[in-house]
Amino acid sequence: MKEKMKIRQKTILVTGGAGFIGSALIKKLVKKNYYIINIDKLGYASDLRNLHSIKKYKNYKFIKANISNSNKLKNIFKKYTPQYVINCAAGSHVDRSIKSSEDFIKSNIIGTYNLLECIRISMTNNKFYQKNKFQL
Repeated sequence: MKEKMKIRQKTILVTGGAGFIGSALIKKLVKKNYYIINIDKLGYASDLRNLHSIKKYKNYKFIKANISNSNKLKNIFKKYTPQYVINCAAGSHVDRSIKSSEDFIKSNIIGTYNLLECIRISMTNNKFYQKNKFQL
């Protein structure tokens, strides 16, 4: 009798998952056969109530983190080894960016750079990524 091979569930990392677009996306993806890691700093545009209906799903994990924190991101990538990354973490309110552009630079530029750098490091150091071709 042949042993059944255990198929690794694909992991999707979603940033900004407590925002309007991110939460809608996560609610769709969590019903598929994916393991969803939701990273959100819970800023002005975030609302975890958007995800109340899925918070107990076994294939869903919320992590409060800011993508501008590269060490935290590296640890998350190392622990969960996502095959897909969807970046919904971005400040988009023009009036807020005029009053204080620093938060937008940290999230939209530094945060995106940190994500790309974590992906690059993961692809270079992890045989799973090299073998299965990471999707961006």
